[in-house]
Amino acid sequence: MAELAQEAAEQFVCSLYLPNTKMSEVGELRWLFFKQKQALSEKLPPTKAALQQAVLRAHYQAMMWENDKTASPQSLPQKGMDGRKMMSQNGSQ
Repeated sequence: MAELAQEAAEQFVCSLYLPNTKMSEVGELRWLFFKQKQALSEKLPPTKAALQQAVLRAHYQAMMWENDKTASPQSLPQKGMDGRKMMSQNGSQ
């Protein structure tokens, strides 16, 4: 994912958790919440890596919806390029 897009996504998530904040990195935000004893996992913002994967999945889904009426869309990324990992039949990578 492009660095500029990653920074924008992080800044957006920070503003969701703390409106009017100047904080722009989810790692800083997670640490702030942890220090404030809000360390329950469901209350913490996503990690940088988790946020990146969520953005990749959302982008892939948006591309699927954009091409929903195309019989054989050519603009979709190759398998594994959307943030997902390929698994074999027995569950190993």
